[in-house]
Order: sequence, then structure tokens, then C-alpha cells
Amino acid sequence: MTSSLTRKIELAANVAIVISGLVVTGLFARSFMHTSAAKPPMVAAGMKLNLPSVNWADHDTTLVVAVREGCQFCEASAPFYKQLMEAAAKNTKTHVIAALPESPVDGKAFLAKLGVPAEDVREGDFDEMKVQYTPTLVLLDHDGRVKNVWVGQLKPDEEKQVLQAVGLD
Repeated sequence: MTSSLTRKIELAANVAIVISGLVVTGLFARSFMHTSAAKPPMVAAGMKLNLPSVNWADHDTTLVVAVREGCQFCEASAPFYKQLMEAAAKNTKTHVIAALPESPVDGKAFLAKLGVPAEDVREGDFDEMKVQYTPTLVLLDHDGRVKNVWVGQLKPDEEKQVLQAVGLD
């Protein structure tokens, strides 16, 4: 009789373990699917960039530099952005816009602290712009259509790519 009771208890315990495992797996899968579905698509070539009050047609190409305060990779990239802004100031074909989630006044102050002489600073909603990571550089044509995207702190050869792509090399 005791062995029969022991078998029943073992069977009940094994069933409980299997059910618990299925529940945990289901919750994990549901959480994973919900998280990945909530992530907006990343800005990519061919898309239109949503940055209000910018007339893309004013320039042949526009480079949007999306950065934010507190981003260590943005701060580490400051020397390149300084070079980029200075080269763009001498070029009439390519326009460079610094886009930050803060107000233009706060954005200019942050960039000045980094030594980046940005003339055109805009407040941008990174979700609407489809910018998931900072820094992100977005090259656009005169219609506001994305031609190229660079994400993260760039290596020297990638920096050269950007300068060549925007005609500032």
C-alpha cells in the first residue's frame, strides 16, 4: 500500500513539474514576442525620415546626426562630429542637422560642451524618426528619402565612408 501511495505522489509531482515548465515556457515566449513586436522598425535606406519643419529640397543632401546627452558613444564620437560640422559649414550642397530629443537650446548647449559647432540643431522624436540607437547618422536626398544609415561609434574607415558619401572628404 505504501508503494502505491508513493507512486501516486511521484506521478502527481512529475505532472506538476511538467505543467510548471509549460507555463514558464509559455510566459517567456509571450514576453519575448510582445517585446520584439513593440520595437519600432529601424530607419533604413528608401524610407522617408520624419523630422518636422525641415525642407529637404533646400539642399542636395542632408545628413542628420541623431545624438543624445548621456550617450557614451555620442560623446566619444564628438571629434568626428566636429570635423563633420566644420566641413559642412564650407559646403553648400550638404547640410548637417543635429537632432536630439531635447530642446534645440539644450541640444546646442550639450554639443557646445562637446566642442561640436552645430549650426542647425533640431528637436526630434527618435521613435517617429525610427532611430533606435544613438548615435545614428542618416543621409537623405532632397526628397527626405534615406540614402544611407550609420549606427554607433564609427571606426576610422567608416568615418571616411561618411565623409565621402556626403561629399565632405
